Amino acid sequence: MPHFKMETNRSIRACILPGMLTTKLDLSDAYFHIPISLASRKFLRFVWNNKVYQFLAVPFGLAVAPQVFSRVFQTVIAHLHTLSVQAHSYLDDSLLKEFDSEILSRHTFLFIRLLLDLGFLISWKKSQILPSQDFLFLGEHYRTDLGLIFPPEEKFQSLCQKILIFSNSPSVTARQFSQLLGFLNSLADVVPLGRLHIRPLQFFLQEHWDSASQVWEALVPILPVVLPHLDWWTRRENVLTGALLHPVPSLTLYTDSSLQGWGAFLEGKSVSGVWSLVQQQEHINLLEMRAVLLALQHFKTLLVSKAVVLATDNTTVVAYLQNQGGTRCHALFLLCKEILLLCLLSHIHLVVRHIPGTFNVLADCLSRFHNPVNTEWELRQVVFDSVVLRWDRPHVDLFATSLNHKLETFVSPVPDPLSFAVDAMSLSWDGMFAYAFPPFRFLLQVLLKIKQSDCKIILIAPAWPRQAWFPELLLLSCARPLKLPFRRDLLSQFKGKVVHPRPESLHLHAWLLSGRDSVRKAFLKEQPRTSQSLSDSLQGSCMKPSGQSSVIGVVDGILIQSESLFNS
Repeated sequence: MPHFKMETNRSIRACILPGMLTTKLDLSDAYFHIPISLASRKFLRFVWNNKVYQFLAVPFGLAVAPQVFSRVFQTVIAHLHTLSVQAHSYLDDSLLKEFDSEILSRHTFLFIRLLLDLGFLISWKKSQILPSQDFLFLGEHYRTDLGLIFPPEEKFQSLCQKILIFSNSPSVTARQFSQLLGFLNSLADVVPLGRLHIRPLQFFLQEHWDSASQVWEALVPILPVVLPHLDWWTRRENVLTGALLHPVPSLTLYTDSSLQGWGAFLEGKSVSGVWSLVQQQEHINLLEMRAVLLALQHFKTLLVSKAVVLATDNTTVVAYLQNQGGTRCHALFLLCKEILLLCLLSHIHLVVRHIPGTFNVLADCLSRFHNPVNTEWELRQVVFDSVVLRWDRPHVDLFATSLNHKLETFVSPVPDPLSFAVDAMSLSWDGMFAYAFPPFRFLLQVLLKIKQSDCKIILIAPAWPRQAWFPELLLLSCARPLKLPFRRDLLSQFKGKVVHPRPESLHLHAWLLSGRDSVRKAFLKEQPRTSQSLSDSLQGSCMKPSGQSSVIGVVDGILIQSESLFNS
């Protein structure tokens, strides 16, 4: 089956900010909206009571049904995004969000009218058309007024029933135990340290059942040792306290370790130590994890009640801390548990990031000359110069290395003696006029950072209306976006020696964005409205020489038009 992407609970959760209002719309029998062509209906036949039937529309249970429906419905969502409607969808469930209830209501009725005009049937019983800060979406309970997200009460009650049955049974099948773990995993992201408290149950199953055998009806004993771990999940104070919605890190803690010693760095302060002879015999992954623990213990008073980026070059440490443990190494799990419990007691929220090795990042890039790094593309110099000629020269390049920086002052993702600072996302952007060409996977975080800062940013980003972050691009714009030219050498690495294979597929634009509301409003006042009568002069201004529309989106009924960087 072809690969395709859908939004997930995690991607949607990352876009919902404390204080937001939402509405949601649910479709009736989503797949049945997609008709099957006459030539293909013969492939969807079945026999019942000696009669042959065939589906006229996409049936539930068909392997490609989610992909087919998503591709169709993403076109609808993309259209909404060009109207600066902040919408998310997962199959038949759609969520709209805004801080302003009046705007949200207007966008909701626009969406309803669009769906009805296109022939979609709305399930009014499951929909919520009044703005709310207390809502359920995709099996998670949001309270944006509190900045928290919870498991739904019904799921918690169902979990308690399942655990009660387990606790009173001498044994269960491996299938039943695995199903319980699956249920717990569905809650883990919205339960503080939820995944950490699943690990002992996973270790127990590993000990009493060989998963490689695939004998799912094998019996797994329910021993007294496992009961406290099951009981933890029945306590409301553990499961229903709520997980933080979108904490914003204000500090970055760097840690590193070798077989001889360890070190850590936080906001100009450093600490280091040497390992004992016994510790020097441990695996490097254990030493790297121990370095994190020692660093947190040392800087604890500076980190209490703060969100902190933890930067380390050890991928195993990153994986264990991000996933709240693992089942491959019990000793590493115990160290990870100690770190996470320390953070819980000190109200420290860790955001763990991997950074390449401090001293070999540039040499590593150079050693992979024939394997370009997807995050390190550089804009052609003549194109960059033309962009800054339009909007003035920024003061700092926020996402660069000494191999590809466009400005003398730059911020590197890793410690670099030539960089002005490290990790742009951990810096304050207030007062900045900066250039940013971040990896596309960071665009949502970058746009949210701009929205919360008093800054002006020249951002290089694709015009992809299907992406959930596209409305933010339109809403933050304070100048017409510049469409970058289609040229083979538009993007390169290693000083132009390696070029991007398909730059035209990215639809790259230069966007001038501002975190200041007054600057954005001043720009919008100068732009034409959609309600203007389409005089010949207005039609001409909205058309390119190719005949294509120059309108890239709409904000509050005002057209956002793009311009070509080079007139042709």
